[in-house]
Amino acid sequence: MKKSTWLPWLSVLCSIRSVMYHQRLFLATLILFVSSCKEKERAPVLSPVVQTQKTESRLFSKSRYEADEVNRIYQNLLDSAPVLKQLQERLDDLDTEWADSSAEYNRYKQIIAGYYTSANGHANSITDSVMKARLKSLLEEGRRNGQQRMAAHEALVQDIRSEIKHIRNLNEQLKVLLTYVEIQKYQRDYLPPKTPLEGLSRQLDQLTQTLDSLNRKAGD
Repeated sequence: MKKSTWLPWLSVLCSIRSVMYHQRLFLATLILFVSSCKEKERAPVLSPVVQTQKTESRLFSKSRYEADEVNRIYQNLLDSAPVLKQLQERLDDLDTEWADSSAEYNRYKQIIAGYYTSANGHANSITDSVMKARLKSLLEEGRRNGQQRMAAHEALVQDIRSEIKHIRNLNEQLKVLLTYVEIQKYQRDYLPPKTPLEGLSRQLDQLTQTLDSLNRKAGD
């Protein structure tokens, strides 16, 4: 092959080798830079929990992330307030006390209701229409008499249910009011320092500058 023929091909090969060399240099530099950034500020950036200079409040130290923060803070308050804890235990027992207190009456009502349901079923099976009507009238009178006898009980049951609902509302309000005071103190006294965030911001700025520089060199 003549010299004039292979010289252009030699020029192309040299250009390709030059591009490949710069690409390898670019990748090697990028890897070294990222590795050095991780080593320089590993602790403040990768730490999953931001530590404050102060010792965190006892009320917020048991579990850092919970779905119901009100109940968690309130429970911690109860641990240091025996009178409040005793009151809450009494409130927590309301459902059990209500079930125990109304159990006998509920059983009484179930028996009465069950009887009239069954009795009406038997009456409906009678084919004599006069006999059936007389019997169903008797059953209806007995059912109304029973309702009248239970009227005072039913009124008391409704009063108790309303009172329990009101007590539940007061309890929820108390939880919010007491924990609101504590969260205000926490917001004021335990804001974490900006140091970890500032460290990451500096790393990102440095990484951006390096990438910009390497991209410009790669494009030349």
